[in-house]
Amino acid sequence: MAGPGVRALEIGRLLSKTLNVSFITPKGNFDLIDDTIINTSKSYNTLKEHKNNNITIQMIQSIGINHLKLPVDFGPRPVVIVDLYCPSWLENGVAAIARSDATQFQHRRDITILRDQLRHGDYFLCASMRQRDLLVGMLSVVGRVTSAQIKDDPSLSRLIGIVPFGMSSNDFVQVGPTVNSLLPSLTSKDRVVVWGGGIHDWLDVETPIHAMALLRDRAPHIKLLFATSVSHPDHEVRPNAAKAQLLAINSGLLQKSVFFLEGWTPYDERDRYLRGATIGLVCHQDHVETRFAFRTRVLDYLWAGLPIVTSDGDEFADLIRKFDLGIVVPPGDPQALADAFVTLVERIDAGEPFNDRIASIRPLYHWDEVVKPLLEFCANPRKTAQLGDPVLMAGLPDVMTPRREVSRLLYRTMTVLRSEGPKTVVRKVARKMLTLLRRARSG
Repeated sequence: MAGPGVRALEIGRLLSKTLNVSFITPKGNFDLIDDTIINTSKSYNTLKEHKNNNITIQMIQSIGINHLKLPVDFGPRPVVIVDLYCPSWLENGVAAIARSDATQFQHRRDITILRDQLRHGDYFLCASMRQRDLLVGMLSVVGRVTSAQIKDDPSLSRLIGIVPFGMSSNDFVQVGPTVNSLLPSLTSKDRVVVWGGGIHDWLDVETPIHAMALLRDRAPHIKLLFATSVSHPDHEVRPNAAKAQLLAINSGLLQKSVFFLEGWTPYDERDRYLRGATIGLVCHQDHVETRFAFRTRVLDYLWAGLPIVTSDGDEFADLIRKFDLGIVVPPGDPQALADAFVTLVERIDAGEPFNDRIASIRPLYHWDEVVKPLLEFCANPRKTAQLGDPVLMAGLPDVMTPRREVSRLLYRTMTVLRSEGPKTVVRKVARKMLTLLRRARSG
């Protein structure tokens, strides 16, 4: 699972202690040993099979409200919680530039979904104060921060909840095979810098590889491990991931000081590349996505007690600097990054108590701690959309007009054809036609 799936699972597990929780997944592949999980088709039609389950709350991430609208005979509209911890519209904007195919279609789709969520959501989740400020601005524009809303809730705490990504409250198990055992060429003397999670297009993969080139002779015992393969089981190879491997090859570093794990590491097995590692790495450029991002893999580093090297600009850079949990470097500076690796390894080898400082921070991010605002809301759910300005809320035009929608579908078809081949196009078109036929029959 990537971050959004992990978050949904962990929050759902906590909510299920007091509520009857079901998961709805678009791909029907939530293969978990948990009797609250519902495997669904890609159409979300499973909701319609639960007419007698008294659905009172719907919590959604990056999908439109229309996907989860229930028939009239289900009774009153459920309270809708919208989880906006991941600013996907910013991620996709940066990713499109990285792929050199920046178009309006993906952005318009993202904004259409976002507008729909902002207009109809009753409670909104974000991951930080920065995101909360962004969310207040967006909600104001769509007519949700009104005098009626402020009178009812002056601090907006019953409209917006800060629920960061969390980590397990269970202690990280240090006993067992270490990261050095994953790769035959690593020895116990090597100091491993781990890049956890995916090599996404909005992250900076080039700077750390250039930094390793600078350390080729200066500090050959420092190694860089990308703890992910260049592909994901459900997606084609991302351009940034392919770029990383090619750069490592061309620099003569692959399998010498830069490594990539083969295959996608299951969520419950991620400790195998964290145990015995020396440093956790986060690297990004100075752009708008960084400002509002919440780098979820940092929580894995804190869980494992790893000091962190990170590019400046995001929420965690401030935390690391404030509590001296590692080193913050300027974005896009290979020399500064190389120096940080050497300095931090020396400090760790000298016995500096990073783990003690990290241990004092961990409880703030335990899942059962960060989810408290959501638990409080679910104990007393409220419909707040009715407090919005109906004129402003209704006055936003739908940017996806029929003509633009046809253009978007043609663009998407060509993209899938190039990346996944004609068989996938036929399969997706057939599935879309079946969905339209079901809607026509039910309507």
